[in-house]
Amino acid sequence: MSLETFFSVSEQCSLFLLSVILGMGIGVFYDVFRTLRIVFPPAAKKNAVFVEDIVFMVVSGAAVFLYAAVLCRGQVRFFCVVGTLLGFALYIATVGSIIVGIFRSAAGFFARLLPKNRR
Repeated sequence: MSLETFFSVSEQCSLFLLSVILGMGIGVFYDVFRTLRIVFPPAAKKNAVFVEDIVFMVVSGAAVFLYAAVLCRGQVRFFCVVGTLLGFALYIATVGSIIVGIFRSAAGFFARLLPKNRR
């Protein structure tokens, strides 16, 4: 059984684009935690941010590891790492900032609706 150790140019392009999509998915997952921090401020829960960061790192690391193991034949390729980081950064800088802004506005609106003794 012969295992190829190289990727063709078209395979590399596909892997790069898939890694960008993976990075965007990780960005969506990160937005879940950013939203939780808006709705439930971390000052109230001192260890909540620590736990959220650990969960984010473990799940994101597992996603990148599985991506490399399954699609990259167990090889960590530099262009895949760059693609994942690029996808994450693009999502956070574009769609992620819009979504968090919407949640921040909604949280402020609902906070004003609550009576002052419940805040």
